[in-house]
Amino acid sequence: MSKNSRGIGKYGELQVMAWFMDREYLETFMPVLDCGIDLVVKNKKGNFVPIQVKTQTVSEDGEYSTSNISKQEIDDFQNGVYVFVVRKEKEVNYILMPANWIFKHSRKELKKHQLHCGKDGLVRFGFEINEKSAYYDWSKKKRFEVTKFLNNPSVIDEV
Repeated sequence: MSKNSRGIGKYGELQVMAWFMDREYLETFMPVLDCGIDLVVKNKKGNFVPIQVKTQTVSEDGEYSTSNISKQEIDDFQNGVYVFVVRKEKEVNYILMPANWIFKHSRKELKKHQLHCGKDGLVRFGFEINEKSAYYDWSKKKRFEVTKFLNNPSVIDEV
C-alpha cells in the first residue's frame, strides 16, 4: 500500500466520521491503532457498530477504482458495516453495506462462480452511481441494485 493510498484511506475515514456526526450519530469513535476496524458508531438502538471504510475515486472518464476485500475478511466481519466512499470530482457518495448482506450475497455468487474475485482471493468492489440509484457489479454478467444503501446512515440501525 503506497503512502498516498494510506492518506486517501485516512481522509475517507475522517469524511465518514464527520458524515455520521452531521446526521446525529454523535457517538462516533476512531481506534488509535489499526485493528481492522476504522470506526465504531453507536446506532439508534444503542449498539456499537464496527465500520470498515473503503475509499474509491471515479475518474473524469467515468472509470471507477475498486476496493478489495478478502473472502476471509468478509467471513470475519459479519457484525459490521462496510462504508464505501465513492468520490467523483467534488461529489461524494457513501454506500453503507452490512457485512452480513455482503456475506450472504457473495457466498451465493461464489457458489455460481460469478463473483468478481481474483485468484488472490480478493473480492473487488466497484460501484456505478446514477443520479439517485446505485449498482454493484458482482461480475461482468450480474449487477445488484444497492440504492437502499446509498447515502443512508440508518443502515447501521438495522445491524
